[in-house]
Amino acid sequence: MFREKRFGIRTLEDIFKDIDEARQLFPYVGSIFLIDGNVLALKTGFLLKVIEKIKATFEECSKISLYAGLNDFRRKSVSELTELKQAGLTMAYSGLESGHPEILKWVMT
Repeated sequence: MFREKRFGIRTLEDIFKDIDEARQLFPYVGSIFLIDGNVLALKTGFLLKVIEKIKATFEECSKISLYAGLNDFRRKSVSELTELKQAGLTMAYSGLESGHPEILKWVMT
């Protein structure tokens, strides 16, 4: 998706550090959006640990959302998606994108 940026997975330690730092900065967080590409590409177990840390750190948080590629939905089983929802994931945003001029013209009219 990003030509100038390579896909990489940060360590849980780094992610947990960011979550802890955010808690120090913000006294109330009602929703969290996990950004930077299609987060649903992460292995389910890894993502469950991130969600668990968020829920433990931000008890008031009622919405956890992320970006997802369409193929990431296909790669996850129904039970994995159910497990993510039960853990606290409330929304996965996905969509089709195009830079093709004819398609953009058609969409914009």
